[in-house]
Amino acid sequence: MNLRSLVRDELAHDGRLTVSYVATSIGAALSPAVLFAFSAYLLAKSALRPGILTLGVAVGSVRFFALARGASQYGERLLGHRLALRLARRVRVALYRAVARAAPYRVPSAIVGTLSRAATGGIDALSALMLRLAAPLLGVVGASLVGVVVALAFAWQLGASLAVGLALTLGVVPWLTLIAGRRGARRTSAAARDAHAMAIAAAETWAERYGTPVEGALVERLASSLTALARERRRTAVLETLPAGLAALSEALTVAATVAIGAGAIAHHHLQAVELAVVPFLALGLFEAASGVAIAASQLPSELDAARHLARVVALRGREAPQRPASLPDGPLAIEFDAVSFAYPGQSSPIVEELSLRVPPGGRLVLTGTSGVGKTTLLGLVHAAWEPTRGTVRLGGVDTRTLEEATVARHVGLLPQEAWIFEATLAANLRLAQPAATEDELLAALDAVGLSRLLAQLPDGLATLVDHDRLSSGEAQRVGLARLLLTNAATWILDEPTASVDGQTEDELVELLARLARGRTLVVATHAERVVEGLSQGAILLDLDELRHAHGRSATTD
Repeated sequence: MNLRSLVRDELAHDGRLTVSYVATSIGAALSPAVLFAFSAYLLAKSALRPGILTLGVAVGSVRFFALARGASQYGERLLGHRLALRLARRVRVALYRAVARAAPYRVPSAIVGTLSRAATGGIDALSALMLRLAAPLLGVVGASLVGVVVALAFAWQLGASLAVGLALTLGVVPWLTLIAGRRGARRTSAAARDAHAMAIAAAETWAERYGTPVEGALVERLASSLTALARERRRTAVLETLPAGLAALSEALTVAATVAIGAGAIAHHHLQAVELAVVPFLALGLFEAASGVAIAASQLPSELDAARHLARVVALRGREAPQRPASLPDGPLAIEFDAVSFAYPGQSSPIVEELSLRVPPGGRLVLTGTSGVGKTTLLGLVHAAWEPTRGTVRLGGVDTRTLEEATVARHVGLLPQEAWIFEATLAANLRLAQPAATEDELLAALDAVGLSRLLAQLPDGLATLVDHDRLSSGEAQRVGLARLLLTNAATWILDEPTASVDGQTEDELVELLARLARGRTLVVATHAERVVEGLSQGAILLDLDELRHAHGRSATTD
């Protein structure tokens, strides 16, 4: 869903709440101005020592608007935060639904940092944009229209000068701030994205890098990214002082202009001396709210940038469901690539180009190559997570474009680089693959992957609470393999299945995979020589580094 339409729908969902919030915003901006104006009138009139009845209306108005000021500001905060929390809830749900639709392969690695920022700061920025700028701006504009009309009732010159000053504060100052801050926001965003990506890379690969020469280099790159981010944020902080100074200057000039115009009007007997105090103090009250909006505009570039990143993630879409979904035959599936080319959306350079191959039912395909060469992309094409840009991918003789994702999931099992263990019972973690699995089926799967000894050590057996930190990487990967068995899928996709384990565990896993995969169609992406040696018997070996230099290669196994 489009982020803009999502926000619009949420605001329209409870129109009464939205209207109430805008009304209290206008009241919160207008009440200080009216309070200041009546207070000024009361003080000026009191100097003439009129009768108490003459001052009654002014005294009552001052008391009323003194109370109304606090009440309207409280109402604005209360309704605004209620609306913002509801909006954040809906956006957060849309965000995670978008990511879930895009899993496992449709979230390109280039936006991992963007995804992290959207899940943490993007929603907060959207709420701040509404609470500190959008709704207060509507309130100040509404209050300003009332204030200008009141000033026009005294003299058109007073109304014009007040209108010009407020227009400068509410229009020109934010515009200048946006222009000045946009470039800095882009630099800060790029630096933040790089820092997020480096931090994620450092955290995810810590176990493999610890004690190696690469450790120091990656830490230095992370430190450099954080230094660059701090430098850009200091520059942004300097720019944030600009709107406050410009708003103060606009306020001073406007008040001075109203005093000068009022003095001239008094000299020409067009205005009474008591009335001179009203418009300048009315302007001071309006500028109290207008200056707050102008100062909040200093955050506008970064908040808009965060909102754009959030919109990019929310707009992630799954593969379009086919109009006439096809079915797949039972048993191991044949896999065919017919002149397949693929490039990620928005990229001109193809990851795969004119690839043709055929893996028969029960056959094996082993994909090798350096990181980033396209192994995971090919797995996504096999798993129907992506559709080819050109050419055709077939599973069991069926074009993947005609298959629903649920159909593919029932027939094709996936083991990722690192099987995640959720904080739940061991049985619940296994039933992610097969919710209806019986206890005997769970025990059989654990025995098949060599986890019977671990199960015997658990205090509550299958009911023992586990999490990602309680199991070793090898045990976690075996749990993932047990899930794969529980799916009863006869076609398996393994994405770097031994990337997170040590050498001895890798040998054991390769032997286990070779035994369990017999009779199944198997597609493996790996850069580990042990995996290639252990699973390559009778397999198609496809080196994607070589493929970049030899397009249109065909490969077939019998």
